Amino acid sequence: DEIPAVDDSVIEKYSHHSKALKSISLSGCEHFTQLKWCLLIPQIHSIHADHCNLVNPQPEDMPENFVCSVQALNIKGNNAIDDAGIRILASHCKMVRKLDCSKLPRLTDQGLDSITSSMQDIKYLSVSHCPLLTQQGVL
Repeated sequence: DEIPAVDDSVIEKYSHHSKALKSISLSGCEHFTQLKWCLLIPQIHSIHADHCNLVNPQPEDMPENFVCSVQALNIKGNNAIDDAGIRILASHCKMVRKLDCSKLPRLTDQGLDSITSSMQDIKYLSVSHCPLLTQQGVL
């Protein structure tokens, strides 16, 4: 028997019905594109969504003044995520302590600035293999 691929509709259902889920790993799920469904899970602390096909979150994706409970977020290797998406994530994920943004080919110094200015509790940040980051932006 073949297990159907996890896609946005599956995670959307979890976001509406799962009150106790603390951690989710969707690493490599190529049909998963909307990080908002994970962020909206009430008690979520850890999200691994590396090497998916995430698209940039949009301002209308999150309720106004919404701050998610996630503390560890891995979005490594999602080629479509850029500074605009990072800015939205940073504004809603203020409790993040561990963030992996490595291998984001569209991340620039502006996106990195959004992370450092909005995520005040961050303890671990990976931005390796982000070709548009400059030494000045990292320092």
